[in-house]
Amino acid sequence: MKKRLLTMALAAVFGLGAYAYSVDDYIETNDARLKVTGENIVNNEYNATDYWSNENGGPLAANWKTVVVAGPDGDNVTALQSQSASNDEGSALTASWQLQNGIYAISFWVYSPAAASTSITVGGNNYVSFNSGEEARQINAAVTLAEAQWTQITDTVVVTGENEILQFKATGVQEGVCLTNFEIVSVDEVYDIRIAQRRMAYVQQLLDDPNFNTEAATTQRANVVKMIQAIETRIAGGQLDDETQAQSLLDRLNQALVQYMDATSSDLTDESIFKFSTGFENLNSGLNRKDIKHQQVIGGFMFEGNEDQTAGSETNWQHRGIASKTANDNPVLTFAIAGSTQNTGSGALFFYDNTEKMVKGKYFISAEVCNAKLKGNGWDPDYTLERKMISNFNGVTDTVATISGEEYVRIYGIGEYSGTGDFKVGFRWQGTDGPARFDIQKAEIRFFGSKSAITDKALRVSAWNNFKAQWNASTNNRNALLETLADASLPWAKDSLQRAQTKYDVEYNKILNAGWIDADGNDALVADIDTLNNWAKYQGGEHADNEAAATYTVVRGYQYAVNYAKKKNEPFTNLVDAIKAATTAFNDDMNVNGDKTTFQAAISTAQGVYDDKLATTTDDKFEADSIALDEARKALVAAQEAFLKSAELTPIVDIDFSNDFETVDIEGETNYVIKGAQGEMFFGTNANPDRTTPTNQAFTIGHGEGVLDGILRMANNNQAATVTFAEADVPTDNDVLRIKFDYWGGKLNNSKPFLFNLLNAADEKVACIEWTVQSWTFTAVNDFNNAENTGLDWIGKVSWLGEQTLTNDQICVDKNKTSVDLIIDYKAQTLQGSMVNGTNGTSEGQPVAIPEIADNKIVKISFAATGNNDARRSWFDNLLVYKYPSQAAGPVDTGIATLVTKGAGNAVYTLSGLRVKSAVKPGLYIVNGRKVVIK
Repeated sequence: MKKRLLTMALAAVFGLGAYAYSVDDYIETNDARLKVTGENIVNNEYNATDYWSNENGGPLAANWKTVVVAGPDGDNVTALQSQSASNDEGSALTASWQLQNGIYAISFWVYSPAAASTSITVGGNNYVSFNSGEEARQINAAVTLAEAQWTQITDTVVVTGENEILQFKATGVQEGVCLTNFEIVSVDEVYDIRIAQRRMAYVQQLLDDPNFNTEAATTQRANVVKMIQAIETRIAGGQLDDETQAQSLLDRLNQALVQYMDATSSDLTDESIFKFSTGFENLNSGLNRKDIKHQQVIGGFMFEGNEDQTAGSETNWQHRGIASKTANDNPVLTFAIAGSTQNTGSGALFFYDNTEKMVKGKYFISAEVCNAKLKGNGWDPDYTLERKMISNFNGVTDTVATISGEEYVRIYGIGEYSGTGDFKVGFRWQGTDGPARFDIQKAEIRFFGSKSAITDKALRVSAWNNFKAQWNASTNNRNALLETLADASLPWAKDSLQRAQTKYDVEYNKILNAGWIDADGNDALVADIDTLNNWAKYQGGEHADNEAAATYTVVRGYQYAVNYAKKKNEPFTNLVDAIKAATTAFNDDMNVNGDKTTFQAAISTAQGVYDDKLATTTDDKFEADSIALDEARKALVAAQEAFLKSAELTPIVDIDFSNDFETVDIEGETNYVIKGAQGEMFFGTNANPDRTTPTNQAFTIGHGEGVLDGILRMANNNQAATVTFAEADVPTDNDVLRIKFDYWGGKLNNSKPFLFNLLNAADEKVACIEWTVQSWTFTAVNDFNNAENTGLDWIGKVSWLGEQTLTNDQICVDKNKTSVDLIIDYKAQTLQGSMVNGTNGTSEGQPVAIPEIADNKIVKISFAATGNNDARRSWFDNLLVYKYPSQAAGPVDTGIATLVTKGAGNAVYTLSGLRVKSAVKPGLYIVNGRKVVIK
């Protein structure tokens, strides 16, 4: 048998009346079972000629002497007694033995006149310890000594080399303490019978369970009892030392047990409905959410969150599922808990189904469970920790008791399932006084009844789901056909669509009238499994022309007809898209300097072509009209390009961080700036110009090669970078200030990872964009200089990479980039923002009023990561700031206004209050309650 290091203390062996080890005795530890193979090699006469000496190799020290006292069993024994607690040189009691390769059990007894404890620290009181090998590896642990009693101290050691020295040493031992009955015996590791005893106890529970103890199972029950007796007989006779023989007997016991259970239900076999005997290679940790139906389920496994837990709360415990394989075919599910005791709703489900595939009836569930407790920096088993784990299926409960000799306890339960609703099987953790975990292995579910009933229902559900998916595809495609027929913007191929509807509606209505679904769209249980599957089997597949597949044609026929019509009408839709894009460019205030007159004429011309062709085209004119529409699109695209070129605006700030830091001397101190194509960013002293080594405490520009070059990494602890506008670039009351930048966020676990401030000349915040991690989304808010927080009316969900630790190359990719566009219109007195994200699309908010402070003109920009950016990895790039004239109407004038148009469609009154249809001649009128001059 393979030798392994045994570090746990020996269990109590024998009674006080039999403290000596004899050959063939058994010793049980928390790790293994040992059998004594040799006699004690220690001379308890304590003769200095045998290995007992002082620490310098001479006779026993003066403060030690041999005495005869009443020993642990009451008989007189020779003992070593301490005469003082001296730690003087030469006062230590020592002994050493030369051991060969093997396993050894160590034992000695200590008597203390007063309550005390042994010490394993050199120089401490009652220092008593064994050491092994050249490095003096300590063997014993500290032990509490009761008053006026003998206490046995035990341990084991594995000697892996020849002639290894095992040394005993005692110094500073208090006066009156006695040591006696030192034993060192060789042992072999044998089969641990407690494993068999645990298995037999589990089997006995099943024998006592009335669900199995039936008249039909009498013969099989007798066979199980015979196997238990056979194993117990071998244990009593010391004939179960061989692990292979023991495992063979347990296998035969299990076979007899299966036959016994099968006698009650022919389908209740080892071929369970569910067994997690498969691998966990693709199993991910579960998501911590309140709604169990939204949990992550992979490979039949499910991790359940605490249903009472407040999302995002830092005070509640958090849990994680870690899948591992301790052996190729021995998967173990580890469910870990860390934090406070708010975990009465926690648990780990190893089977979950809400599709109602399981049939009504009685189920047997079983699993092996091990409980452990977190110690230090790792997960170490604590075999004295008792915790209850409750099955979530019909309230089956069992207690995981103290485990000795085997990590796992086999528990089982039996319960009824109603046949409707969620079917959940697993275990719940009933609370703990600190961090803990439990492991689950060999879980299974079996059914009392015909397994074919479950199989048939599963097939039925699967067939129905296939049919329903196919039917939904048919319905959706038919609706799309009808919508396309009614779409006035698609004039061509109407006849083709009409023919498709006439052709395919025949089969569609046959299915609709067959009664397979009820009025609510649910399965009416009319069609059999084969019929449903046959109707659905062509979904998404390739169709051969000679194959009788009306089911396929119903789905694809509608779809192909719609696709054909849309493809034929692409010249119309392409021109519409071009007109929309051109209109957006025209309406963008930033393009105010462009040639709008010419561009507006081009848009109007394109719209005219579209309107004309839409009103006059026919299928016969398809080719000619397609060419005209496409030519109009090309002309509009060219006009847009010319317009944008004429509208090109030079930014007042343009920094993309492709440049290096430059140094600036300020009063003898080195400061850093980065100069862009326009403007510069000031970092003060909080910068690291070395591109090869990232620094968490300072701003850096990437590091290494590739995607990070030219991207600015944020600093931490509110270290701000600033951009100050040139005096000529400060906006006026008639200007728009537009600010754009890109941002990447990695492992963002701080409440305020990024802050972007817009400041006036007095360094007051006119506005602030602040990203805060809340429920794994980011909220952009405007704190308006800490005034009443009305907030920007838009929320952007930034691609966030979660708690996982990724490389910077994995973070700084387009799908994780967030582009922000902030518009401050001083004439309209509004602030508006939009956000474009590679994963979550575009979010655009409505304008909100600029705050009324002494001066709301922005002259400076600053930003910072407000927490440590070590694992957070916030990145920033492409800062652009534009200033251009506002196109807003501006504030409403007081007094008498002038209207060029005659009332502009509003109700018009004379000064005497008489309403007139329109202003017949220029003059003074009342419109919307105000005096106006109408020209």
